[in-house]
Amino acid sequence: MLVRRLGAGALCFLASVSLVCDRVSSESGDKQLARVKGIVGYQVSATSAFKPIFGRLDLPDDAFAVTKPNAAAVLRLKDSSEIDIGENTKVQVGAFNPAESGNQNTIILNGGALHFNIRHPQGGQSNYRFVTATSQIAVRGTEGFLIAGANGTQVVCVSCAAGDVSVQVGSQTVSIVSNQTLTILGSNPLTATTSITANPTINNPAVNQFNGNQNPFSPNPTSQGVDPTNSFSGSGTGAAGAGASAGAGIGGVVTTVGAAAAAGGVAAAVASSNKGPAPSPPPPSGPGTLVLQLSFPAATTFPFQFTWPFSQLQATGNATFACSPPNVITCTANQQLANGTLNGALSGTLNAAGSFTVGGSASGYTLPTTTLHVFGAVTLMNPASAPISFNQVPSSQQVTVSQAPNGSTLTASINCPGGSTAANVTLSGAAGPSPLTFTVTANSAPNVTGAAQAPPVACTINVAGQGDGPRASLSIPVNVTSTGLGISAHRRRPI
Repeated sequence: MLVRRLGAGALCFLASVSLVCDRVSSESGDKQLARVKGIVGYQVSATSAFKPIFGRLDLPDDAFAVTKPNAAAVLRLKDSSEIDIGENTKVQVGAFNPAESGNQNTIILNGGALHFNIRHPQGGQSNYRFVTATSQIAVRGTEGFLIAGANGTQVVCVSCAAGDVSVQVGSQTVSIVSNQTLTILGSNPLTATTSITANPTINNPAVNQFNGNQNPFSPNPTSQGVDPTNSFSGSGTGAAGAGASAGAGIGGVVTTVGAAAAAGGVAAAVASSNKGPAPSPPPPSGPGTLVLQLSFPAATTFPFQFTWPFSQLQATGNATFACSPPNVITCTANQQLANGTLNGALSGTLNAAGSFTVGGSASGYTLPTTTLHVFGAVTLMNPASAPISFNQVPSSQQVTVSQAPNGSTLTASINCPGGSTAANVTLSGAAGPSPLTFTVTANSAPNVTGAAQAPPVACTINVAGQGDGPRASLSIPVNVTSTGLGISAHRRRPI
């Protein structure tokens, strides 16, 4: 099957430069996160700083794997199960439990998209449990996709035998098999609506991103790709970040559900998998969901011009929006109401780094005031320019980096390639609020056979700030060219 070949073939081709296509070995951890492309990292907790990775990492229990815009990663489990992680995705991974333990592996998708290949365990018990805001999905030996966003959840079965996938939504349990997609709409599992459709009818950019942005179920789709969950993961969704919400620090969705949709009553009945798809839920009788799509790089230069689209079905009037404070953001709404459908764009300027709020109302419903954060670019303040050079060892220099607004968390790390011949350079005080001053100490120069063979850059300091995009991090080259003590650039060898 095309999608199955993609997981083992095309993805490895994309990742070949980083050499992340081998399985987790017995010497490595039981949950290994590997970068495929773009900015990939992790958070130890939901509120801790984002830490980028540049190759692979043994993920701690209950940590969050995070991908930024246009990024991709793969999570490999010790039982050979694999989970491809799409862009703009945040997923929490619990402790790994082998099937024979009788305990489940819990994976919580906070927002974004996953493509999973789960190893079929011995016996009949499901060993993996995926959790979203509206559902809990028990998975046993199957391949599929999971998408979660502000509007709900979508579960797509590619290769699923009867009983392999069981989804709990509130008080109902739904099973789907190969070539079926379950769509769950709503933010409350007790009132969410569910429907099952055949995979060839699905054209979701969040799914297509795992297949070179081509629909894996229909080579020539007749309609434009739509993500009903508003996950903002996948080409064409127009999002800047996954899981954005109050305090998220990146783009996202601000949404309110009209009374008719929120009080949707009893969820649509779902037929068992051998009786065909269930009927679609009836359309709401009143104004539908008002959705404002925010898209901006959280680490940017100012002023930054933005245009954020918004829409509402069965609207009865125009919307009003408020953005504040004006020193950080200004905005104006342009909109059109036609045939009961409200469409428009909120345009304006991000004037400076800091916290800002966006709120509004339409058709009698209030769009909750939501606080977001925008950060400036990570910059080098002292020394005035790079590279940082040492011509004597041991010696130290202080380096100051910053990111607006002051107080933003910065973390620095250093990489000195070359193995046993590498320079020995260390950092101290390398994490804290902006502006951050840390100390770089060159303990020894690269061990080379001659000055002509010395690398032009001995080490690289990587500074990770808050936000996303290339300006959220900074690379500072470090040169260590000589001991300056009458000794050659060789390391002193023991006598």
